[in-house]
Amino acid sequence: EYEAMAVEINEGIAKSVAIFEEGSFWEVAVYRFGELPFVLAILGFQGAAVFAYFLIGLAAVKSGVISDPHAKIWQKLRRVSFPVGVAANAYGAYIIAQSTVMMSPQTFLGMAIIFTFAPFLAFGYAGWIALLAQGSVGPIKRFLARGGTATLTAYLMQSVILSFVFSGYGLDLYGSLGAAHCIAIALATGLFTLTFSSLWRTVFARGPMEMLLRGWTYLGRA
Repeated sequence: EYEAMAVEINEGIAKSVAIFEEGSFWEVAVYRFGELPFVLAILGFQGAAVFAYFLIGLAAVKSGVISDPHAKIWQKLRRVSFPVGVAANAYGAYIIAQSTVMMSPQTFLGMAIIFTFAPFLAFGYAGWIALLAQGSVGPIKRFLARGGTATLTAYLMQSVILSFVFSGYGLDLYGSLGAAHCIAIALATGLFTLTFSSLWRTVFARGPMEMLLRGWTYLGRA
């Protein structure tokens, strides 16, 4: 039964890759729209985890920890949570890299390890961010802080840019670049969208997508 399911999954992946490599923009859009029920199902499954993290953040705000970079918890997260998360995620990625097909027992094992230890890495990042937040606020911190207020805009821009770079209706670079080139493109895209968001915020109160979201949320009342 598992082998049949794995074959079906890999066939679906091969079909999606073919559409992204050879399809027009509208063909890709129609395909992605057809995947919407699956995406919504995943969002529903992840809702409990998102709510749990929301409660953790709320507790951090109420306790004052979130605004205290000297709190002991940040030091523990840097020393324990971060290295555990890095090691586990690296091991999970190594297992996935050894698989010859995209969906196999090896792939599922690697993904399970990464998903299980992702909170360790996330909290470790928070610990390092708290450390970097100490001290006076200089131009770099202000630049990053402004960009951080328009993350929805930056996120959607990254999707548009990377879709154009790798899809068939754009530069069609999917599968033709090595890991180093892909990492470089990802870093350049991230820096560009962060810069755009930060510069935009020097002129406007909110990012463009944040304006649209707020307008929809309040139905034009704010």
